[in-house]
Amino acid sequence: MFETQSTILVTGAAGFIGSHLVSSLLTAGAHVIGIDCFDPYYSIGQKRQNIAEALSHSNFRFLEQSFLSDDLYDELSSSEIESIV
Repeated sequence: MFETQSTILVTGAAGFIGSHLVSSLLTAGAHVIGIDCFDPYYSIGQKRQNIAEALSHSNFRFLEQSFLSDDLYDELSSSEIESIV
């Protein structure tokens, strides 16, 4: 699937599907960068709860911003991202 030192960028990381994907990837040993802008499509409180456990994981980095943000490239340019999901 991927090497344990792989870094994977998960968009919508705080949503239902994204947060479960983040959890599975972390359990499998991946390094994960999650991004979510907390769009109010559904409860922001629920999204924060979805991502709470991952936030304490040493292989997880979270960016609360839009995928369209001008400074996102600067945030990610030093990361060796191998996959975006």
